[in-house]
Amino acid sequence: MYRHPEAQYTELGLGGKWGCLVVWLFGTEWTTSKINLRPSQWHSLCLTWTHTKDRPALYLNGNLVDITAETTPSISPLYGKLAPNGTLTLGATHCLVNGSIQVIPFTSLMGKLSLFRLWGRERDQKEVASLYCTEGDLVKWERDNWDTQICAPFHDPSLKCVWPLYEVRLTFEIRRSNGNKTELYTARDIAHKWLFPVTSV
Repeated sequence: MYRHPEAQYTELGLGGKWGCLVVWLFGTEWTTSKINLRPSQWHSLCLTWTHTKDRPALYLNGNLVDITAETTPSISPLYGKLAPNGTLTLGATHCLVNGSIQVIPFTSLMGKLSLFRLWGRERDQKEVASLYCTEGDLVKWERDNWDTQICAPFHDPSLKCVWPLYEVRLTFEIRRSNGNKTELYTARDIAHKWLFPVTSV
């Protein structure tokens, strides 16, 4: 959940309620039909939105899921933008009281959460369906970015993408031979796939 002290609604959120997945965007609540997420396996959830569209898109394991607006939009997504300098929590809903984060009781995540990432642009359906482990450009799944004092991370060998035991930082130049017609993020993902290929035995 992402909130801002001056907003009287949830600016951006993803959760569950009564067996349905729920998305909040600028105070509007969107829900799916009932979905059975088995607790014994990992699921990939991806929420995308751009200011040029009047509704968010939700993907479950790479497949688009139908969502319906349950409340009257307080702000049309066509005119909205996320306010900067807000607060973000994972695994629980929160509100702000005198500038401090207060977790709302009985909203804790049932299960585990890993590899939360946030991008500054909408990822298309092909990118979402590929389930690449591409790192976010706004929020990264790096240990230093998160306050995990209450719930420390632990090793799980079943994860598709995990924190490495070591880190290698590379700087490389992307030259597009087609006159810069290739979208920059697509070129970056191609470079990522080339540098870190997925192999099977």
